[in-house]
Amino acid sequence: MNFTQWNNFGYPGQELTPFEPVLARDNLVTLTNYGRLCSILFVITPVCHCLFGFFQPLSTVPLLLAAGAAFFLRWAAQRCLNDPDQLVPRARLLTSLFTLLIFLLGVYYDLLRHPTEINVLICLVMLIQLLLFDARPGHNLTVSLSGLAVVVLWECYVPDPHRLINIMYCFLASLIGLYLAWHKTHNMFGMLLYAQREKAAVEKETSTQAAVSQFQPHFISNMLSTIQILCDDAPAKAKDSLGLFADYMRVSTDAFNYNGLVSFPRELAHARNYAALEQLRFGSKLQVVYDIESEDFLLPALTLQPLVENAITHGIGNKRGGGTVTIATREEPDNWLITVKDDGCGTDNIAANGLPPQQEGGFIGLANVRQRVESIARGRLHFSSIKNKGATVTVVLPKER
Repeated sequence: MNFTQWNNFGYPGQELTPFEPVLARDNLVTLTNYGRLCSILFVITPVCHCLFGFFQPLSTVPLLLAAGAAFFLRWAAQRCLNDPDQLVPRARLLTSLFTLLIFLLGVYYDLLRHPTEINVLICLVMLIQLLLFDARPGHNLTVSLSGLAVVVLWECYVPDPHRLINIMYCFLASLIGLYLAWHKTHNMFGMLLYAQREKAAVEKETSTQAAVSQFQPHFISNMLSTIQILCDDAPAKAKDSLGLFADYMRVSTDAFNYNGLVSFPRELAHARNYAALEQLRFGSKLQVVYDIESEDFLLPALTLQPLVENAITHGIGNKRGGGTVTIATREEPDNWLITVKDDGCGTDNIAANGLPPQQEGGFIGLANVRQRVESIARGRLHFSSIKNKGATVTVVLPKER
């Protein structure tokens, strides 16, 4: 494993920074629990010493001071949990102070109070302090090296027959602590990444199902009524229309099986079928222009047809005399552009999210398409409109995803 993999917890190429607030919150919750426990233990121990006649100021006063410090850190951690803006930096500060507190206690009772004995307590402290909180490997390494430096300096200062053994034990304790701490946080990030992927998969599936569920019952009813009329007036045209309608319904229902990307020609054929069916109803009032310069790219299923439906239903359908819908594609150096433009009634009422308000119609369909374009294709959707002039929807699909 190289340095990059070690520093990124064995997940090369994964961006772990978004998970920092989650770890910070978990660390603060852990600090509140440890702070409560340590406060109680640091107070009970001197009390027991007094009850059994072992009271010594040099042994009990540091514990009482540490109990107060642990209580203060616990109180500060609880306050920081309610401040999401400063959650990460304050969590690092408080957990570092708590780790320092535990280390200083180990130094005092194991090095200062018993300088010539084998220092078992300080070894346990150097092992455990790395396991208290989830932290970056660089932070844990700094903690270990600092602790080792203190022990080495102390052992060089105090004549101790067990000097080499103490230093070796502390080194092994730090090494084991670093190993266990790395794997502990590695597993935590693994669970967070798995949860993220599961959530993304559910969102993709849900958004596609939501798009399919937006079939308008009145559209199906209108199509069947139109075809019924054609059966008497133009049987051959009615037969062709039934084929178009069958293809349209097949592709729409098959979208349940496409939670990822599909080819643009497939989406274009679906949109052509839909536009042709609508032209049966609107006749000469609806003109559809195809300005296709590029087709060799992928996009989320049910992206183009809902945009064409929006343009026809809420643009041309509400305009006296009808109008034209233009479907165009362009290739840029870094992106593919899909544009669906109409010269219908348009709107000047744009919500804060850049889409028409729900009461203006089409809001749910556009919002759903935008969500799938962003989550599945890492793209963008832009909506613009002018009252009585028409509307334009542009989908930007990056080539690098």
